[in-house]
Amino acid sequence: MLIKSTPVPPCGWNSYDSYGVYINEEQAIANLELFVQKLAPYGYEYFVLDACWYADGDFMDNYRAEQNGETRFMHVDEWGRFIGSPKMFPHGLRALSDRCHELGVKFGVHIMRGMPTVAYERNTPVKGHPTAHAKDIVDLQNLCAWCKYTMGINMDAPGAQEYYDSVVEYLANELQVDFIKLDDVVDYPREIEAFAKAVEKVERPIVLSLSPGQETYIGNWDVISRWGNMCRITGDVWDLDSYNSMKFDRWALLENVGGPDCWLDLDMIPIGGIQVHIPENTDPKFYPVLGCRRRSNMSLEGKRVMMTQFALAASPLFYGGDLSLSNEEDFSLVTDPYILACNRNGVVGKRIFHCRHIDIRRAVNKEDPKKGWLGIFNREEASNADRVIVLHPEEMGFTDGKFPEKMYDVWNRKWIRPDEKNVLTMALRAHGVIFIQYE
Repeated sequence: MLIKSTPVPPCGWNSYDSYGVYINEEQAIANLELFVQKLAPYGYEYFVLDACWYADGDFMDNYRAEQNGETRFMHVDEWGRFIGSPKMFPHGLRALSDRCHELGVKFGVHIMRGMPTVAYERNTPVKGHPTAHAKDIVDLQNLCAWCKYTMGINMDAPGAQEYYDSVVEYLANELQVDFIKLDDVVDYPREIEAFAKAVEKVERPIVLSLSPGQETYIGNWDVISRWGNMCRITGDVWDLDSYNSMKFDRWALLENVGGPDCWLDLDMIPIGGIQVHIPENTDPKFYPVLGCRRRSNMSLEGKRVMMTQFALAASPLFYGGDLSLSNEEDFSLVTDPYILACNRNGVVGKRIFHCRHIDIRRAVNKEDPKKGWLGIFNREEASNADRVIVLHPEEMGFTDGKFPEKMYDVWNRKWIRPDEKNVLTMALRAHGVIFIQYE
C-alpha cells in the first residue's frame, strides 16, 4: 500500500555511510539495539539496510576477489528477484525484520532500479506473466552509471510491470518491509510510476524513497511527488564540511515543491562511525570514499550547519554513522529539541536574503505564522575568518520593520535582541551558522 503522504519527514538510520555495501547480521543487530536506546525515543523509526543485502562476502572478501578479477556472488530466486544473502544474514532477513517490529521499529531496505544482471544471465522467468523472461524485458540502453550488477527495464515490454510487481510482493510479504529506498530512478519517471504501482498493490503500508538526486529535474516533480514520499535532491553527502555547500543550492532550486507529499531529501547524516567495515591496513587504491574506518571528519560547526539545513529544509533525518562509534555530542545534535521541532514543523524553509555571502533561510511555524525559525549562514568560502554581521529586520524577513519579541540563538543557547538602533549585531563563525527560533 503506497502511503500518499507523511505528516512529518521520515526519520531513521541507514547503513550506507557506516557499512557501505557490506553490512552483516551481527553488525545490523548491534546497531539496531543502540538505535532503540539512542534514537527511537526521539521519533526515529525506520531501520534501513542499504545496498547488497543479497551479496556474499565482506569488504576484504571483495577486495581479494577484485584483485583476482572476480565479482561478488549475488543471490536471486527462481523469478530473478534479489533475496537475502544466507552468508551475511544466516538467520534470514525476515528474522531481522521481525526483530525490528518486536522492538517497535520499522524495517526498510534499499533496492536498485531494474533487474539483477545474474537474472539476465540466467534468463529467469517473470513471475505473474505467462511467457516473459528476463531477456525479454531488460533495457540495455539504460543501465546504471555506477552499478554493474543491475540492468534497466524496458517498460514497453510485456512482463515489465509484472516483474516490478513481483519484486515488491517479495519485499512486502516475505521481508515485511515498511520502507523501500529505490535507487537510480529519479531520472526514470516511467519506472518510478511502475514501481509505485507495484507498491499500491500490496496490503502492507510502505514509505517509498526515491534516489539518487544530484540531477533531479524540477519538471519531473509532478511524477516524483505523486509516487514518492521523499526524493534525494543531492549527490552523496560525505563527512567533510565542504559537502554542505551542495545542499544549499539544491535546496534553493526545489524549495517551492517539497512538502508532505514528497520531502526534499538532503541525504544521510554522516556523523558517528564512518566506513567502519574497511580495515586500516587496506590498500588505499581500494578505499571507496575518503579512506577507511574513522569517526566523522566534520567539525562541530560543520555539523551544526548541516543539522540546521536538515531542520529548515524539512529533510528526512537518517543517521548514517555506526552507532557504537557515536558519542554524546553526535546524539545530542540529532536529538536536539529545537532541531526536531523545526524539522517536524514540516514546512520547507525558503531563502529570503542573500547578500555579502550571508544566506538567510526561514521556515514559518505552520500553526502560527508569527513564529518560526531562521538560519543565518556564512557562505564566504574564500575566507576562514569569523565575521561580525549587522542585520535589519527586513533582511531577516520581518517586513513591518520590527523584530519579534523573542529570539533564541539555539546553538549558543541564549536569548538575543536588537540594539537601540533596531539592528541585530552578531558574531558569525567562518562557514558557520546562527540558528534562531523566534516568536
